[in-house]
Amino acid sequence: IALDTHVYQAWADPGPRLKFYVDACQAKNKIALLERSFGPVVVGEWSLATDNCAMWLNGLNDNLPGFPKLPCKFIPCAEPYMGSHQPGAPPDKSKPYRGPFGTGVSGPIYGYCPVDRD
Repeated sequence: IALDTHVYQAWADPGPRLKFYVDACQAKNKIALLERSFGPVVVGEWSLATDNCAMWLNGLNDNLPGFPKLPCKFIPCAEPYMGSHQPGAPPDKSKPYRGPFGTGVSGPIYGYCPVDRD
């Protein structure tokens, strides 16, 4: 038997870079405490994201209400890795967001993709 935990900082309040380093170290200490108290702990999921600007981090064309908490930076979308013969790939530079959407909006707009906080 092992305990599975997931370590994410993308939905934390925005802060300086040092805050994320401190949070990562605190997560390590909490996991060590769990291991001493419970037994084996597996970090089954984790991410280096410090915001949730990355395209589709919350699902296809979706984002959580109230997120992202800071403006996102957009860069030209990369060429599709499976070839440009895919429908809608690369994103059309003449079109805004294209649905369907979930509870929020995230996705390419006019050929630009969200990547990080601005």
